[in-house]
Amino acid sequence: MSCRVSARMRIRSVWMQMTESAKAAWREERMTIRQTGSRHQPMIHARAGGLIRVLATGLVLVTASLFPLSGHAQFSAAYELIKAVKDGDYAKAREEMLKCNCPTARDADGDPLIVLAARNGDLPMTRFLLESGANPNAASRSSGETALMVFARADNTEGIKLLAAHGADLDAVDKAGETALIQAVRARKLRAVRALLEAGADPEVADYQGQTALDVARQMRLRNFARLIEDAQ
Repeated sequence: MSCRVSARMRIRSVWMQMTESAKAAWREERMTIRQTGSRHQPMIHARAGGLIRVLATGLVLVTASLFPLSGHAQFSAAYELIKAVKDGDYAKAREEMLKCNCPTARDADGDPLIVLAARNGDLPMTRFLLESGANPNAASRSSGETALMVFARADNTEGIKLLAAHGADLDAVDKAGETALIQAVRARKLRAVRALLEAGADPEVADYQGQTALDVARQMRLRNFARLIEDAQ
């Protein structure tokens, strides 16, 4: 009963924002459904609720709670979402996300959406995925690479700040035991090192070889990096 009431409330909310022509189309569709027989009555609000969104916005947007997708449709939407993220197609990504609600989807290689977006340096897409429920710490199954590590190696300080603001683990390690901070040092990205330290990254975390970010900086003779890390300790 509560689900039915909730669906009706959502329909009523959108109804108030519709044009008269859209309302007329909605009534016509609702009448068509009714004429198919009483056994279809439970479907009326679900189908009409999805139709309201289409008529009001001109986009094929489906609210999952009102019009659940089949397993095949869910898979198809997830596939299209992955492709949209890789292509940097923000509008398409939003459309497919509304269909599948799968911010934790991965591609065939086991790479999560948020890592794919980070590899593109796509901040709007990364923000969209985070706000849609993506795990900021999701890592590639093959390498253990996280979006934070990608942004660190690219010297993308805005990406680092965005992930930190959404609770990313600043000291997460990949399969070599390297943190984003260590990787930023190896990539000689001073701004990224500074951004990570300012966000709270621990400079004393060592990789599986026992080397910290400071050790790597000294080994590579990066004096300005070493000085920055020493000041943060």
